[in-house]
Amino acid sequence: SNSFCTLLATMGSDAQAAEVQRILRCKPEDFFAVLNIDPKTAEYEEVKKAHKRVVLQVHPDKCPGIEKAKDAFAVADKAYKRLSDEAMFTRFRDAFRRKAEAAKAAMDLAAGKVPQRRPEDDAAEAERERQERYLAAVREHKEFEAKKNRAENERKAQAAQRAEIDEQLAHYADMKKVFGTVDPAAAAAR
Repeated sequence: SNSFCTLLATMGSDAQAAEVQRILRCKPEDFFAVLNIDPKTAEYEEVKKAHKRVVLQVHPDKCPGIEKAKDAFAVADKAYKRLSDEAMFTRFRDAFRRKAEAAKAAMDLAAGKVPQRRPEDDAAEAERERQERYLAAVREHKEFEAKKNRAENERKAQAAQRAEIDEQLAHYADMKKVFGTVDPAAAAAR
């Protein structure tokens, strides 16, 4: 019984050490590989389960004597933090899928296969074009608003200038009433 427990502990320890090594061999930014999730078929709901499964294997408290368990745990935790945000998960998964499709297309081209257009390619391209048109419209609107604001500011500056000139003319007219017409050349000759 005692040797059986020792055997189980050794097997667990070996599996944990292997898991630590697997995680540390992954690129730290390859979050799917770290959590041992296949990004081709991954769904968001899998992230939490995969994290729990991995963390139970590499948690430093569960891996006494295994070097680098703490490092592997930190890498797994970082991967979970990134993929636990559903928007980030979708972004990383879709980027992986696009990369995989591009690699497959490149291999097909190298093998002389002619790529086939798929309906989802057309839909994705139509969506990209729609987004580009939207962004162009937003830029045009911002430019229009900026031009409108510049014109409004210029109009206000001209109105302020006119008001200042009118005020100076009124002041000059008041001075003329009080002091009469003053010839600057005659005043200078005196």
